[in-house]
Amino acid sequence: MYSRRTTPNDLEAELKDLLTKRMKVSENIVQTNNLQAVMAFLVQKYGDQQKAIQALLNEAAAEFGSGSFGHSWLAYFPNDGKKPTTYGYHANGPGKQAFEINNPSSDSPSRDHKARICQPVTQLQSQELTTIAKEETDKKQEYTWQENCTEFAGKAWNRVMTKGTGTSLEFRQKPVKGGLMDQLMQTMHAQYPAVATPGQLGYVIGAANGSEEKRQFKLPTEVLATAPLPGSADVLGVFTKDRYATIRMNGTTDIALAGSRPVTVLTAGTKFFTLDTVATFNCSPSKDQDYPYFVFSGSKYATVNARTDGDNVVLGHKGSPTNISNIPAFKDFDHVDAVMNVTSRVEQCSPQGRSKSADFVVFSGKKYKYITVDPSGDLTRAEENSSKSGTLRIDKVRATIGVPGSKPRYVFYGGKYEKIDAPEPSHIRGTGHPVTENWLSFSNAGLAP
Repeated sequence: MYSRRTTPNDLEAELKDLLTKRMKVSENIVQTNNLQAVMAFLVQKYGDQQKAIQALLNEAAAEFGSGSFGHSWLAYFPNDGKKPTTYGYHANGPGKQAFEINNPSSDSPSRDHKARICQPVTQLQSQELTTIAKEETDKKQEYTWQENCTEFAGKAWNRVMTKGTGTSLEFRQKPVKGGLMDQLMQTMHAQYPAVATPGQLGYVIGAANGSEEKRQFKLPTEVLATAPLPGSADVLGVFTKDRYATIRMNGTTDIALAGSRPVTVLTAGTKFFTLDTVATFNCSPSKDQDYPYFVFSGSKYATVNARTDGDNVVLGHKGSPTNISNIPAFKDFDHVDAVMNVTSRVEQCSPQGRSKSADFVVFSGKKYKYITVDPSGDLTRAEENSSKSGTLRIDKVRATIGVPGSKPRYVFYGGKYEKIDAPEPSHIRGTGHPVTENWLSFSNAGLAP
């Protein structure tokens, strides 16, 4: 997806320019910020209020569609090297369809479009894009100041690329409260509470990609936890002390999906404002079932349930924070640094929960324990395999990442990461590399240390 701007539009200034330059409204009237005065001028010019409103809407659509505000669109690049196909809205005039498909297009991945976000497309996603194209063709929507190029591109991207991940791009921007644009939207009973603009889309693309001018946080020096998100087994939440972001593991490639968020978004109801780690059951996430997390913070832990609802992750807490000391298998542990799932199989979640036990390694300082959690998921009933528990060669493990369908793990500790060829603590040698040398998705998502 492309945008030709990288900073949010100044909607108020752009509307005032439209009124004074295109519609010849007196600048003195415009500067009063009084929409009634503006409309009185336009009614006098066009004969009646309905004609004045229609003229304003037509001019706004023409200005939005002229490219002076920027432009946004989608491009699909096939793997076979053929030319891409582009999808977008264009201002073709009142009453004329705005949606256009350009196949083949002259676009190229290296072309400078100010802001862009690119991701691999699955067969299902390709089919969804084809469905959207047919819907738009049948709809015959004309170009308006609200149904514009960014409204189409942003909604289509979120529907195709981020559905079920909780990482939708916020491509609409709200007008200045009490300004002319705000008054206009209220008077016209605007369809959306904010206006989709190329600048806002370019800005959030920049935040997701981590461009220097948009990055709000420093490069991470410590990764504290990772956990799969419901609805997509290859999408992970990556956590620092007080923020988390989502990335997609595509083989050995990590891709940032959106900017970081406060941890409190995930830990709602637990009263945890920072965390030590997050653990999950050993079942593949399902978009239509609750997906449980264990959230650890200091000497306490709590459970959080999550499920997807359209493009959003809906969260709720299952129980109040409980002391770790209440878990017999965690005896001698006063906190938990990390949890690594080492179960050899992957089981789909069901409404009845898991049907088989799952195995984990729990890390606390230099110590680690192997535990088995029964199908109920009740940690207080977990059993320790003391014959496999032991001591690390390093001070502590902070997080692990597994690639779906693969034995190797990435282990994070002390601002470093190390790849081990099997999910066994004895394979951790302490020969890690700085996180800042790799894992660009972390910095691209704007994770703080």
